[in-house]
Amino acid sequence: MSLLTVNILDLLENYGEEKTHKIIDKFECKQDISIERFLKNNAINFSKQKLSSTFLLMDEYYNIFAMFTLTHKALNITDKSFSQTISKKIAKIFFKYL
Repeated sequence: MSLLTVNILDLLENYGEEKTHKIIDKFECKQDISIERFLKNNAINFSKQKLSSTFLLMDEYYNIFAMFTLTHKALNITDKSFSQTISKKIAKIFFKYL
């Protein structure tokens, strides 16, 4: 079995909204119903609005095995968010890549 990572926007573009909803509606997450609810109720609109990007791990029969969403929101870290030791470690890592 071969699995592909598919952006939900690619599904929309290739198959339209109705078929994309049919594919998504088959997904179940018994461990965390909020994940299932997000995918079925918010993922498409959030992706269209560029608030996040949702990806589905699928097989050739459109069975969804996993999903993940990346948000487009910046993380604001202040000096008071972490101890001085942790702040120095973060700064060291950050400046290493500049």
